[in-house]
Amino acid sequence: MGTSIKKIVSLLLFFNSFFLLEAKDLLLVDNNRVNYEIILPNKSTDIEENAAIQLQKHLERLGNFNVAIKKENQQTLLKKIYLGKTKAYNNYFANSVSLDEVDEILIKSINDDIFINGNGSRGVLYAVYEFLEQFLKIQFFTPKDFQYPKLINNTLKISEPNLNYTPPFYYRSHYSYNALFNEEFACILKENGDFQPTNKYFGETTKILGWVHTFDQILPYKKYGKEHPNWFINSETEKHFDNYIEDFEGQLTQLDLQNSELRKTFLKNVFDWIKNNPNSNIISISQNDNRLFYTSDKNSSKTEELIEFINYIAKEVYKIYPSKKIETLAYYQTEEPPKNIKPLSNVIIRFAPIDGDMGYAIYNVKNSQIKSNIENWRKVTNELFYWGYNTNFKFPILPYPSLNKTVKDLPYLAENKFKGIFIQDNTNPSEGYGYFQDMQTWVIAKLMWNPKLDSEELIKEFFDGFYKESSKPLYGYYKLIESNFFNSKFKLNAFEDNYHYLNNDNLIIKAENYFQEAENLATTHELKTRIRKEKFSLEFLKIYLGKKSQEDTKEFFNNLYQINYENPYVNNALKSYLNDIILSFANIANTSLTKKENTNKRITLQEDTFIFYRKGDLTNLEADLNASNLLCASIFGKTQDWNIQIPLDKRINFIEEIKNIDVILKLKSIEENHQLMDDSSTIVIGFFDSKLKQVIKEKTIKINNLESDKFFPIKIKDIKLNKETIVYIVFNNNREKYDKLLVDKIIIN
Repeated sequence: MGTSIKKIVSLLLFFNSFFLLEAKDLLLVDNNRVNYEIILPNKSTDIEENAAIQLQKHLERLGNFNVAIKKENQQTLLKKIYLGKTKAYNNYFANSVSLDEVDEILIKSINDDIFINGNGSRGVLYAVYEFLEQFLKIQFFTPKDFQYPKLINNTLKISEPNLNYTPPFYYRSHYSYNALFNEEFACILKENGDFQPTNKYFGETTKILGWVHTFDQILPYKKYGKEHPNWFINSETEKHFDNYIEDFEGQLTQLDLQNSELRKTFLKNVFDWIKNNPNSNIISISQNDNRLFYTSDKNSSKTEELIEFINYIAKEVYKIYPSKKIETLAYYQTEEPPKNIKPLSNVIIRFAPIDGDMGYAIYNVKNSQIKSNIENWRKVTNELFYWGYNTNFKFPILPYPSLNKTVKDLPYLAENKFKGIFIQDNTNPSEGYGYFQDMQTWVIAKLMWNPKLDSEELIKEFFDGFYKESSKPLYGYYKLIESNFFNSKFKLNAFEDNYHYLNNDNLIIKAENYFQEAENLATTHELKTRIRKEKFSLEFLKIYLGKKSQEDTKEFFNNLYQINYENPYVNNALKSYLNDIILSFANIANTSLTKKENTNKRITLQEDTFIFYRKGDLTNLEADLNASNLLCASIFGKTQDWNIQIPLDKRINFIEEIKNIDVILKLKSIEENHQLMDDSSTIVIGFFDSKLKQVIKEKTIKINNLESDKFFPIKIKDIKLNKETIVYIVFNNNREKYDKLLVDKIIIN
C-alpha cells in the first residue's frame, strides 16, 4: 500500500476512534479481578514471547494479581491484549496499517481488545514499553529504578489507546553508561545503536561495520607502512612518510586517496571485510581520528577528494551488494559540503561538528557555520546521520551544561531529515557518576524517540520522579550551573579546561546550600545516596578550582576508592577512571592537587618541578592514594640514567650557600617479590652542581631496606645547596630485578 493511502486510512481510523465514537476507559483490573490475558501468535518468535513476558512482568508489579500468557489457539475467557502478528491483528489491520516504516509501532483498542505490534526486529518490544510508559504511566528512570503508579482499590484502568507512530530517526544511540547497561534497559530507552547490548530475546540492533575512523582498520599503517610508506600521510608533519616509523600510531595517519595502488588494495580489503561480516548492512569507511585531511589535488576541496574516493568504493560495492550502505564522516576538515560532487545514493554522511559551541543549539548564531553546512549537505544528499557531543572529553565528570544544546538539536535534526543520531556522552563505568548523567540519559532517549516532546517538561519529570521530595533544590542547582554559563557568554568546547564561569565563591556557596537542603528534605537512605552521588560532580569542581585542602581532597578520593559494586568490571574500571581524573587535574595549575604549601622554613618540591627523563618509557606521573597530593613520580627499573631530576633554581633563590639542609624524600618500591633482591640492588639520591659540573654528594640506599607499598622519608643532612643544585634519583645495579620506584616529594627545611 502506498504511503499516502496508508496515511489516509490511518487518519480515518483516528477520526473513527476519537470523533465518531465516545472516548472511554479500559478496565484492565477491577478490584483485583484481572479482565485481560496476553495473547501471542500460535507460532510466536523469541522476541514476541519476550515481549509478552516483559508486559506480564510489569503489569503484575503494579498489583497483587496474575496475568496469563496464552497462544491464540488456546481457549480464553477474558478480554485480550494481542501481541505481535496474530491472526486477529492481521484480520483488523492487514488492509489499513502496513507497519512498513522502520520501528513503526501500533497500540490500538478495538471492541475492548488491545493490539500491540511493531515493525522490525525490536518493534513489538518498543510498542510494549511505549504502552507501559504512555498508558500505564510506569516510569523507567534508570536500569535500577522503575517506578509504578499506585492503584486505587486494586483497580487498573487506562484511556483507550489509539497510537500509530514512527520515530524520525531509525538509528538511535547514546554513548552513556545507563544506555549501555543491559539489554532490557537499552530496549526500554528504544535505542538500537552499535553499543546498545542485546540478545536473541531483545532483537537486533543497527551495527556499523568498523564503527568509525576505519582507514587504519582497512589499510593498517603497521601492516602496509613498511612496504608502502608513501601511501600514508603523517598528521604531525602533514607530509608523506619517507620511511616506516616503528610504533607510530595508525590513527595519527591519513591516506593518499589518489594513489592508484592504494585504491586497489583498499577496495580488495573492503570486499574481504564485507565477506567476513555478511550481516553488516552499513560499512564505515571514514578518515582516521586526527585533524588533518590530506588533499593531493589542489583544485578540489578536502571534502570533494573524500567523497570522490567514497563514491569509488560505494559504486564497486553496489555492484555486488546493492542493499549495503557506505558510511563516512564529515569531520574536522571535511565538515564543509562539496560543491562539485554529490555522494552516491548508497552513501551515508555522518556529520560530526566537533568544533562547535557545545552550549548552544545548531540554529543559534554561535553555530552559524554548522547550520550552514547542514543546509548545504541537505542539498547534495538525503542520507544524513549526526554525531553529537554531550561530554567534556578532558574532564567528563565536571559540570558541563551541554544538555540545553542537545535537546534543541534533536527536533532541528528531525526537521532536517536526518535519519540517524549518535550522542557521545560520559561513559565512565561507575554507574552514572558525572553531571546528572541519569537524567541526561533518560531525557535524550525520550527525545531521540520523539523529538516533539517538551524537553523542559521531561527534565522536570525526571527530577520530580527520581529525586522526589528533594527535586526542587537539585533542580535549582542544575539551573544555577546552566544560568551561570549563559550569563558568561562563554564558548563551551568539547575539550574544555576553562571553568572560570563557575569559579565564583557565591556560586559554590549556593550550590552547597542546594545540596544541603536536598539532603535535609530526603526521607530515605536511597534518596540520600542518590543526592550524595550527584554531589560528586560539585566536589570534583571544587578540587579543580583549588577550593579544597589537599587533606580533604585525599579523603574525598579515598572514599570514592572504597565504593564497591557487584559488577567486577565496574569496580575495577572506577579505580582506573579515578586515576585518570587525578592525573588530568595534575596538569592544571592551582587545583587542590597542585597548590603549594611552602613556608619560610620549609620548601616542598613536587611533580611540577621534576624533570622526567623519557616520560612514558622510563619515567611517568602516577596517581597514588597514599601520596601527599595523590600524585607521584615513577621511575622504571630499566636504566642507570638520571631518570628524575629536580633543579632547585625553579623554587629556590639562594643569595649564598645554605648549610645543614634536610632533604626528605618519600619513596615507594612496588616490587612484589623481595626475595628476588640481593644486597647489590640499590638506588642513588645525588646532588649535582650544574655550574661547577660536579657531584656535591650522593647517598646510596639498598633496595632491601625499603618497605614495599609504603612511603617513608630518607634524610640527608649536612649538605651545601645553592640555586645551581640539581637533585637526581637513579636506579643503580641489578635494576632488572625490580619494577619501579615512586617519589612523592622533596622537603627542604
